[in-house]
Amino acid sequence: MLRDDVMQDGAINIIDYASPTAKTWRIGTLVYTRRTLLLLFAWLLAGDFCFTVMEQIIPCLVPLAVKGVTYRPIGAGPLLARNLAIYGLGGLIAPFAGIKLIDLAVTGLGLA
Repeated sequence: MLRDDVMQDGAINIIDYASPTAKTWRIGTLVYTRRTLLLLFAWLLAGDFCFTVMEQIIPCLVPLAVKGVTYRPIGAGPLLARNLAIYGLGGLIAPFAGIKLIDLAVTGLGLA
């Protein structure tokens, strides 16, 4: 159970761990229950798993993924121009067009 009488001028809250009736834990403005702590640790565990996959497994899979890719010797200038034309302009224009279409749909349906 949280003892608010111990908190002085923004000091950290003291939690009475020995009490079996402790239902919430507070640190500053954050309030945790047993369920939210379980959810927090589950997300931390999932994030650690994803980081492990990113660090250890994906580098081993990259050579397999690029095994069938053909290589063409091309200069940096033409390669940059080609990639900007394919990805850069499309990646720059598509989000604005998509947002405008969503805005028109929402306004047309009277949801805005």
